[in-house]
Amino acid sequence: MGRGRPVTRAVRALVDGGAMTAPRWLSAVEAVPPRQEAAAKKPAAIVYPEDRLRRRFAERYPEARRLPVRLNAVGGECHVGDRFVRRQMGLMETGMAEGAAFAKVEEELNLHPDAPESLVELDRDMQAGVVAERESIFAPLLADHGAKEPVRQRVFEASMEEVRRDEHLLSRLDNSGGAKSGPGHA
Repeated sequence: MGRGRPVTRAVRALVDGGAMTAPRWLSAVEAVPPRQEAAAKKPAAIVYPEDRLRRRFAERYPEARRLPVRLNAVGGECHVGDRFVRRQMGLMETGMAEGAAFAKVEEELNLHPDAPESLVELDRDMQAGVVAERESIFAPLLADHGAKEPVRQRVFEASMEEVRRDEHLLSRLDNSGGAKSGPGHA
């Protein structure tokens, strides 16, 4: 271990000073000292090109951090920032400068840094299909607070309804010759 030598020296100093008797291991460690292990280097940080773009977006639109991250989003756009950065990177790949691409995406998405509601509207539009589907399932849970059924039971039933809908969609994909997915399919 890396601490082997300093401990040995400290114990030797205590023994030589008469503060303690020599432990049995001291002579063995001094005869065959532990090997010096190479210090491990800190691994390099993994930095993706879009990280800088995300930081700039977050600096310009700090209120975007309060918007929800949708884990069920289609196409990997879980957040407004993802959509913004993906579009900006696409423009940059065509040769447009980073700043110009940022301004162009702001214009395309109708975003204004002094109008936080523009982000909320974009988030709403971006998730319209998913949200509309989810609202149809969860609306009864949220609307009827005076129901006699416990909330947990209603949430469970709504979740099961969602599972049935997903299974139905998968079976339609399987029957139409689409790509199979899910457990047991490669």
